[in-house]
Amino acid sequence: MSMRVGDAMVAQLAELRHEPTDKRIRGRAGDETVVDCKRALLVWEPRRVVPDYAVREEDVRAELLPAEPAPPSDAPILHPLIPFSGLSDRSVRIELDGDVIAESARATFVYETRLPTRFYLPREDVSVALQASARRTYCPYKGEASYWSLDGSDDVAWSYEQPLPDMVAITGLVAFWDERVDVFLDGERRTPPGGAIADALRDEFDV
Repeated sequence: MSMRVGDAMVAQLAELRHEPTDKRIRGRAGDETVVDCKRALLVWEPRRVVPDYAVREEDVRAELLPAEPAPPSDAPILHPLIPFSGLSDRSVRIELDGDVIAESARATFVYETRLPTRFYLPREDVSVALQASARRTYCPYKGEASYWSLDGSDDVAWSYEQPLPDMVAITGLVAFWDERVDVFLDGERRTPPGGAIADALRDEFDV
């Protein structure tokens, strides 16, 4: 049985919902950075369609003062005016069977709805020889993807050599399947993605 995404959102509208994000959230007051968080959450308060970022208290570099309580609202949906009751300078390291195959502080993070965050690295930050593959796939948002293999690992990476106009920023950058390599973000190993894509990859490549 299938459910429309819009219907699912309405069905869960009364719940407090959250989703981790790989985005680095920073906030400034004048020339001073007062928030710098790498472990933020997207939080949907009950009755909200638009989320807010939530950061850890220890990532706030300013004194926190109690806010005036928001006036109660009986609106079925809380709009954003009702108060709440590119290139990255982060390090990305890719390992395969314990060997470092790529490392970069210039990765481009690509966020796509309901898909794992992918890290696109400059090719010069890949420390192993990439072997061109005959495989091609097409994304309606990014264009045609070319695939790359390593010794013993077929089609482990991909790139967009001629992406669609809205995605020229990733031209020639290389992304690796997080499901088949170990990805370390800021020195911490990420949990491999799950879901249908990961299951299909494991079936195809027997990993």
